[in-house]
Amino acid sequence: MNAKCLSVLCLSMLYVQTVYCQDVVIPSTCGLFSPHQIDMEDFLKFDSYDYTEVADINLEVSNAQDNKNLYVELLMDISSSNGPVKRKPLNLCFALDRSASMEENNRMEKLKDAMKEILSSLVPGDYVSIVTYDDYAQVVLSSRQYNKYSDSIFRETIDRITIGGGTNMLAGMLTGYNEINKNHNRFYRNRLILMSDGVSTTGEKDPNRILKHTINYYDKGIETSTIGIGNNINFNLLHDIAMEGRGESHFIGDCDSAYIDIGYVLREEFSNMNANMENIQIEISFPKHLKVNDVYGASKVIQDEEKLILVCSNLYMKQQFVLVKFQSKRKNKKDKINVNMNFTEDEKRKNIVKQTSFIYNLSSEKMVLANKIIDAVNCAKNRLTNHQYNNFDCLDKLTTLDF
Repeated sequence: MNAKCLSVLCLSMLYVQTVYCQDVVIPSTCGLFSPHQIDMEDFLKFDSYDYTEVADINLEVSNAQDNKNLYVELLMDISSSNGPVKRKPLNLCFALDRSASMEENNRMEKLKDAMKEILSSLVPGDYVSIVTYDDYAQVVLSSRQYNKYSDSIFRETIDRITIGGGTNMLAGMLTGYNEINKNHNRFYRNRLILMSDGVSTTGEKDPNRILKHTINYYDKGIETSTIGIGNNINFNLLHDIAMEGRGESHFIGDCDSAYIDIGYVLREEFSNMNANMENIQIEISFPKHLKVNDVYGASKVIQDEEKLILVCSNLYMKQQFVLVKFQSKRKNKKDKINVNMNFTEDEKRKNIVKQTSFIYNLSSEKMVLANKIIDAVNCAKNRLTNHQYNNFDCLDKLTTLDF
């Protein structure tokens, strides 16, 4: 893989996700981005130019020492296969927030236009339903198969959606899950796409209880993706719902951008449903003297003293970097780190086991690149946290790469 190509791609992603609003004259129209909207996993996921025939994980380790500590970095390069992917039939439910705030900045009309646009991505045999929610949830289109005759029904239904009152997010989710259950099929992509521009104001408000429902339905074979619109959003909750539901998490500002809008995000959502490497879980076993400092590139991290379990998003003809940083008080150790990756490919559960030691010191070009990207993204996050929206010095961290 060409490192310069990767750095240019990362530079573009950073610009699109954090900078494009800064030229808008009226900030209240555009809205300001939150650090929560910058997902490190997205920045370490790349289109690849040298796809392999089979899914694989490659390990690289570097170490460094000072007077007190040993520092170890484990870079995992996950590659999905390049085999042709036949898209699974879809069993989708769109759960749309129609609370009063969706009238701001013309959000509802933009959402409805994007919904009608995405109908072209459906094929005969896909099941689709639409649920709306404000203080209560309502099924506006019960689950049915999409075909050329039903296309007009879908469009008319979308046009009839109007603005309502509060935000009962869990009611919308549960009603949506129920619609998906009507035609649930393990050979389909069963997914709820939850859209909201705010936080729960009525009904269940406890994030843990809401997440529990997402987890339960994922265990039953239903995924959940989230799309947050605007900036008065519970970013953490929407992100956690998508991670627990093994879907995608998207956030959209209120500015009219040539780069990111609701239609763009929905197209990305449909593209991600083509994954040929799914349910990726990585288990890392390491010696007791190592302590985990940081993990970059995983959507979910579960840790105990001698084991680390990482969950990553699905991949479709892409590569994903995951970087784990360890620290130890003991030096010059020759211990092994064991990595076991489980994933689903072609409806079959597969397993790859690899082992590496950390007795050598040099960092590879890929590891240097991953660290540069992490530095740049963290720089941008810190600036956003402090309401500083000029990120060009952060971008300079990437332009210095020369491999």
